[in-house]
Amino acid sequence: MKVRIHELAEELDVSERTVITWLSRKGYPGARSNDWLTPKLARTARVALRRSDYHYPRSSHLEPNLGSNTQHFSQRLSWVDSEYSGSLPPIREDSHSESSAAATETDLTAVKTPLSSTSEQEPGRANHALERERSRSELLLKRLEGLREYHERRYQELHQKYESTVEERTSLKQRVHSMTQNQETLDVTCHELTQERDQTRREISDLKEHLHAQEKMGNAIDKVNQQKQAWRARALALEERVQTNQHLTNQLKELGMDTLDQQIQLFQTLLTSPESANQLFNAIKMVEHEEVRVMVEKWVIKTCAHPLCNQVNILRRKLSFRVDRPHRCQVCSGDSSTRWFQRMIAGCERAHVKRFLLVGGESIHARIRELTEGKMIEFRLIPTDDESSDQRIQSRLGSCDLLITWPRGQLSSEAGMRYRRAAPIVDCPALDLNGDQAELIRLSRQILNWVARTGGRVD
Repeated sequence: MKVRIHELAEELDVSERTVITWLSRKGYPGARSNDWLTPKLARTARVALRRSDYHYPRSSHLEPNLGSNTQHFSQRLSWVDSEYSGSLPPIREDSHSESSAAATETDLTAVKTPLSSTSEQEPGRANHALERERSRSELLLKRLEGLREYHERRYQELHQKYESTVEERTSLKQRVHSMTQNQETLDVTCHELTQERDQTRREISDLKEHLHAQEKMGNAIDKVNQQKQAWRARALALEERVQTNQHLTNQLKELGMDTLDQQIQLFQTLLTSPESANQLFNAIKMVEHEEVRVMVEKWVIKTCAHPLCNQVNILRRKLSFRVDRPHRCQVCSGDSSTRWFQRMIAGCERAHVKRFLLVGGESIHARIRELTEGKMIEFRLIPTDDESSDQRIQSRLGSCDLLITWPRGQLSSEAGMRYRRAAPIVDCPALDLNGDQAELIRLSRQILNWVARTGGRVD
């Protein structure tokens, strides 16, 4: 029947290591003491490892059990010698051990063969055999001690290797666990990304379908618009063809008024009385609103009754539309300083004087910027504390039409004096304003007087 390795070792009275070594030699490496052996393998092991039955010759001078004990011990030592004699480390012996070594070898040879005992052997021979057996036992004990030390060292090495292997296995297990977790995380992430990719593909497909539908709709709308424009152009052409004969100019020509002066005189005559004017408006009420708006903005200016505002419109070649309230005037907005400044701007535009350089008068700089915004003239305003270099001053004077400094005389600023000294160098006309306070009306009137006196030209 089956038997464990340690049980077989107890049965044969040998060590477990001996049985495991024999199994490894027979092709069963890695066997352990708790492993089971098949009945056939157990029988083979019993035959191979069972000790030989040696019988020492009994002597009448020896004790009854001495021969059997000696025979049993000799059998065990012979087996141990056969098993470990090849791997035992060398042993240093004294002179007594050396003398007994030869006898031990002779005894080992004698023990391996059964002893032939006769009843005629002498007691001294038995004692001699016992002494040899004792010497041999001491030698084997020394060998066993060396073997024990060797195995202890081997055990320590294997234990250290086992601990390092355990640590390496633990680290490898940790790495495997970490890699397993990373793999699981990557699998989850891959699954989520796959779902997102599928969702994105579906959305892209839906968007493509939507864009295709929108493109079809856009093409349909473009086709409808083209048809609409074609029909509108055709309708306008037909309407123009129908109304060509009803055009006001053609009708006036049919009445004998071929020239523009005759047509203007006709309208002036019809507008002299309210009844005829009302009837004229009813007759020409079909007009283009945009053309009327552009015409009014181009030619008609709402103007108050002040003569300066009318002069501004005359200089700008505009038609004055009289308003009763001055604040509704598009020229002055009811402000006298604005009225004079607009009159000055109109006179300078007529004389082609566009660029002015004003030094001082900081109190009216903001007002000047407001009134010149969007106009054809340009005011360059310089404060009284300007510290520009002479080259900079000459460059500024070379690009302006008139230099204006304020105030004059002893109250003149250092900057104004530097600009006046540099003006003759670049042939720039200069105008000094009177008074200590900067006033917009005074500035406008003196510039107008200079333009009227010189015509905006420098001799």
